[in-house]
Parts: sequence; C-alpha cells; structure tokens
Amino acid sequence: MARIADMMLQPGERFCYNGAEHRYPDIRLVYWAGGNPFHHHQDLNRLRLAWRKPETVVFHEQFWTPAAKMSDIVLARYHRPGA
Repeated sequence: MARIADMMLQPGERFCYNGAEHRYPDIRLVYWAGGNPFHHHQDLNRLRLAWRKPETVVFHEQFWTPAAKMSDIVLARYHRPGA
C-alpha cells in the first residue's frame, strides 16, 4: 500500500523489490474493489494528489464512502427491499 502513490506519481521510475530492480508502470485506470486505500496510506495528502493522475478511477463499493466520492465511476450493488 505504501508504494501506490509512488507508482501513480512517478511512472517509469526504478525501484528495488525482493532483490530485483523493477519500473513503475504508467497507470491510466484504477479499479478498486474492497477496502479503503486512504485508510491504509501513511501520507494522505500525497495519495490524494496521486489519485488524480489516472484518467479513470472506478471504485466498487457497497456504500457511498469518502473514497468512492473521489472516483470517476462507482459500481454499487443496490438491494431493493421486497424485490
């Protein structure tokens, strides 16, 4: 979770992981299902800035959460009582 902002803000930059060198991909679409990324990140202002970089952010959420409000598209399951 700590590197998600790095990935969005610095596409193509090198980083080391598990003894190997990798490059961050150029992310244009984020599909988030389950959990709140803002709840787990250390630097919320930096993540908020990074969240604006992709062209589209799709959030799959059961409720209208603050993170869902920051997305372009929200997929939600609506249950109509009695249906």
